[in-house]
Amino acid sequence: MRSAHAESAGTRRIAIAGIGIELAASAGGPRIELQGAVARFETGGAAPDTRVDVAWGELVDAPAGREVFDSGAHWRLHEDGDGLAFTFRSRAMGPFPVRRARFSRDFARGEVVYHRPYFGEDATFYPLGYPLDELLVTHLLAAGRGVELHACGIVDAAGRGHLFVGQSGAGKTTMARHWERHEGAVVLSDDRIVVRRHGNELRMHGTPWHGEAALSAPGSAPLARVYFIRRDGTAGAAPRFRSLAGAAYAARLYSCVFCPFYCARAVDYTVGALADIAARVPGCEVSYLPGTDVAAAAMALEE
Repeated sequence: MRSAHAESAGTRRIAIAGIGIELAASAGGPRIELQGAVARFETGGAAPDTRVDVAWGELVDAPAGREVFDSGAHWRLHEDGDGLAFTFRSRAMGPFPVRRARFSRDFARGEVVYHRPYFGEDATFYPLGYPLDELLVTHLLAAGRGVELHACGIVDAAGRGHLFVGQSGAGKTTMARHWERHEGAVVLSDDRIVVRRHGNELRMHGTPWHGEAALSAPGSAPLARVYFIRRDGTAGAAPRFRSLAGAAYAARLYSCVFCPFYCARAVDYTVGALADIAARVPGCEVSYLPGTDVAAAAMALEE
């Protein structure tokens, strides 16, 4: 991988779940543009947790190290010297990678290089475009900062956080749309939520990674309750809540967590973090029929 190293020609900063990322374009390199939902997460805040340089290059050489993970789609992860390298390809573009992202082992420094021959002079990029920003954040979280869950996160008018956890198709987007109708409620994401511990408090954070409703926001709230969504019930019946605790609760969380499963230390931390959530935050399964007002019933649990 040969990249154009030069002094920075401009920087942009984003913060996702309190994790600061600085993007720095090299002189004469690709122009950075924050696209889509991530633009709402731009910040001018404190020193970032990680810095990512962005440059042009010619990606004709494969990473020399051991393959760590193959996504089965368009990216692979390799060891690369004293770091790790994500390689992204597109059959429509050609035989060489579209971009390669190389990071230090602690993910505090990185570089994204685009294969220059594929792009025109006016090309602009969000260098951490799907799925790289999520990969970066999940690695940083798994180093002791928190966990990302497949979930819809709602902040009610009283400032309490309601986390509705479920796999694709469970009804997270439907849940988000129900809550939108309640005055003062804010949807932090209808698909991906980060939970972090701040002192003695567990807080849920919005992310730019949303579902089909495209709902996301950069806020956070103390986590009041975790709900596991189940579409079930009798027509006209109110939502039913069944308490969960202990190992069964933690196992349900684990089935919906995003984690670098190819890293044993990351998995060990994540299992402990999920057990901490299960021990500290009330959890339940909610069975409901689409169209019933789960939001009102959930708020009643906190009264």
